[in-house]
Amino acid sequence: FEQSLTIQDGILATDLHLSTEHTGTVDITAELPCLISFAPLTIKAEPPQFQASMQAGLELNKFNGLKQLNNQRIGGLLRADLTYKSADERSFSCFLSLDDFRYEHYYLGLLISEGNLKMNLSEQGLVVEKAVAKGRQGGFITLGGTILQPTRQSIPLDLQLKLNQIQLIQRDDFSA
Repeated sequence: FEQSLTIQDGILATDLHLSTEHTGTVDITAELPCLISFAPLTIKAEPPQFQASMQAGLELNKFNGLKQLNNQRIGGLLRADLTYKSADERSFSCFLSLDDFRYEHYYLGLLISEGNLKMNLSEQGLVVEKAVAKGRQGGFITLGGTILQPTRQSIPLDLQLKLNQIQLIQRDDFSA
């Protein structure tokens, strides 16, 4: 755990780093312009100029010890990169990636492996750059496309889903 807090040139800034040996890391940076006076001591923030970012990485296999996942296994590396700015024009962006994802549900006979996901979220909407995974006997599933901000009349949606010889479930009482 590391944190720094500075005030320089009218900007209150903080950097925070959280890290564990086994689960992952989180880095947060934030800046807030402010007016500072020493007589009397006052700090007046100017929130319209606030900006912050966060980068995180998390190993999903650390959740396998949870009681709620007792008949399931999960794995992969989840990464997130979020940025928010509230200057003259607000902006928000979030990039998520999931690498080498694996999920297995023993009771259901469900297996998804070699999963990879890359997606961006912003004020405009969601863009799925890449989503791909394999099933039990080979085959794969892919997804890509966009979901834009809804209007009063509709939700602009352009997604492409491709199933190629994929078998996700293997059970005696189930066939496809």
